[in-house]
Amino acid sequence: MDKINVILKKNQRMKKTITLILTFSALILGAFIAVIITFNDKDVDQGKATSQLFEANTPFYPSHWMDYQRAYPHDYIKPESYISAMREASVQKNGSRDLRLDWEFEGPTNIGGRITDLAIHPSDLNTIYVAAASGGVLKTTDLGNTWVNTFTEASTISIGAVAIDPNNPEVLYAGTGEANASSYSFIGDGIYKTTNGGDTWENIGLNASAYIGRILVDYSNSENVFIAACGNLFSIGGERGIYRSQNGGVDWEQILFVNDSTSGVDLVQHPEDPEILYAAMWERKRGLNSRDSFGDGSGIWKSTDGGDTWEEMTNGVPTGSNVGR
Repeated sequence: MDKINVILKKNQRMKKTITLILTFSALILGAFIAVIITFNDKDVDQGKATSQLFEANTPFYPSHWMDYQRAYPHDYIKPESYISAMREASVQKNGSRDLRLDWEFEGPTNIGGRITDLAIHPSDLNTIYVAAASGGVLKTTDLGNTWVNTFTEASTISIGAVAIDPNNPEVLYAGTGEANASSYSFIGDGIYKTTNGGDTWENIGLNASAYIGRILVDYSNSENVFIAACGNLFSIGGERGIYRSQNGGVDWEQILFVNDSTSGVDLVQHPEDPEILYAAMWERKRGLNSRDSFGDGSGIWKSTDGGDTWEEMTNGVPTGSNVGR
């Protein structure tokens, strides 16, 4: 009888132990699920806020349905997901290159795509680089008689700007993503750099900038590189404004930010005083069926200390909510 009581007590203790373990496990699982739901809700709430901001009081169009299918469950397309998909597609394309058919161009020859920027070799005027809105970076060494696309290995071929180092013409920078706010400008995945005249390119950052309006290499110090970054067209935030690298693109710092929907779209350096810079800022945002190409954030800014500090120029230039690019 005593043995039976001992066995029963052991069974009861074991049941309590198992019950405690199951209860504790359920609590941990519940907390984990709650955290996941919280983060997902934040993403969804952010997407809804963006959607409501750009699409309020607009009718429902077929384009909405196409967009929502691709954005679900976040209600907006996450730029990092888009960039990841572009890079995966590039890997697949390059991996299957030997299996592709050879194509021969048959025309038409009376139309052309958008050219967003040019860079000319400072000592060899026969060498020119052309940035195409949806065609990569093309290079000619015979003043345009023949062209070679140097940007075939990158994950995106939409180029917004290209710049050549005036002190070392083998070094060039290309900013991906066309800065013109057309019906849909293809976004890029940051800044690329070549040190061999375009033979190879390397991505060096600002991956969330989406569109690049201008690249400026300091003629007095090639380590100083300035970027006018637009940020995402269809959502606020992201990497936008004026950025500077002081080590040839290894690191980047934001040196001018106006607001979360204002782009840095152009840059110029004083030809005699490299410390003087001018930046054009453009407030713009797009929805599926809405477009704002102006705002209080648009304007011209000036720096007299190489980009450390900036002051908006308001004397004699347009200001206000109706100012565009």
